[in-house]
This record gives sequence, C-alpha cells and structure tokens, in this order.
Amino acid sequence: MRGWLWEPLPDTADGIPVFTDFRRWALFFRLLSDPAVPEVVKPAVAARIVCRKVPDARTPEERDRVTKALEAFASGRDGSEEEGGEGAASGEPLFDFEEDGERILASFRAVYGIDLIEARMHWWVFLALLRGLPPESVFMRTVRLRALDPAEIEDDRMRREVRRAKRSVRLPPAKRNNKEV
Repeated sequence: MRGWLWEPLPDTADGIPVFTDFRRWALFFRLLSDPAVPEVVKPAVAARIVCRKVPDARTPEERDRVTKALEAFASGRDGSEEEGGEGAASGEPLFDFEEDGERILASFRAVYGIDLIEARMHWWVFLALLRGLPPESVFMRTVRLRALDPAEIEDDRMRREVRRAKRSVRLPPAKRNNKEV
C-alpha cells in the first residue's frame, strides 16, 4: 500500500520510465479502445505514448512484463497491490475518456475548481480525483446510470424511464464492446 501523503508518486512502471501526465494515460486508454487499431500493434503503440524510452521487449515474456507493468500503472497501482475489479456487472465499460471528456471536464471544474485544459497533474492524482467525484457530479450520475440494471426494477413505468435514460448516455457500440476502458 502506497503512502500517498508521504511518498513521492512513481514515474516508472516496474522500472520502465513513463510519462506521468494524465493526458497521455487518457490517450493510452483511447488507443486501447479504438477498434480501428489492430490488436496486434496496440501494445507497441501504447508503449510509445506513455514510455519515456520504449522498452526493448523482444520475447513474448518481455512484452508480457511490459504490458502488465503499464496496465498496473494505468490502473493506479504500482504492482504491489492486489487488483480490484471495477465496472458494470455486465462487463461493459461504464465510461470512456473520449466520450465522457466533457462530463469529466465539467465535474472537475465544478467539484474541485480544476480546469483540466490548463492543469498539470500526475495520472494517479487524476485517477484519485476522478474516483473521488461525488455521486451528484454530472460524470458520476452518468456512470451510475450506465451501471444500473433495468431488469432489477419492478415498476414497469420506472423500468421504461431507466431504459430511456440509459439510451441517452450509452457509449457507441465500438466503445461498449471494448472491455479495456
């Protein structure tokens, strides 16, 4: 467990020097969710986005180590913590940095007074603030709505309302079918 208040935030992922700016890591997720980018090239392109020096990963084992290190850093872990699951029960992503960019921007401005257009922020700080947004923020209301299962609602009228509301905020099909965001 990292001591956020007394330990410096990392600038490496399992010894691999990485950029820590939140924009690069949001772009990392955008790349991973892009159906136009072939799966086979995603790890190499992702490494170019977030690594200060692209690791020399020639063997499958080395590539796997780099991928796992970047995934751990991207999730806000340094590799020493157990991975926790996040997401909808259906397995569909609850948000997408590109699709929800305006909601995230508005929520950070309203809740924290932070202008993400101008901000310089470590990825892990961004994640902590994103995860800490209150339920009434526009971003978290959207995430909660996407996570809601209409089948669990007994009242027919309410179930129809929830389905209508979910359609208004659903992610495009390509984003919904990608489990990496």
